[in-house]
Amino acid sequence: MERIKKNKVQYFRNRYIQLYLLAILPFAFVLIFNYIPMSGVLLAFKDYSLRKGIFGSP
Repeated sequence: MERIKKNKVQYFRNRYIQLYLLAILPFAFVLIFNYIPMSGVLLAFKDYSLRKGIFGSP
């Protein structure tokens, strides 16, 4: 039973590999241009101390 399940998963993974690779592009775009700049926004409103770091500063 488990062998059939593994083969089925492998089949769908191999069959739709191009679709998965195509879907990675929008996720990477959102991550790079929307979430990574949030660290800069966080730093802009802190009283930053080099000694304490980003998360230790008030």
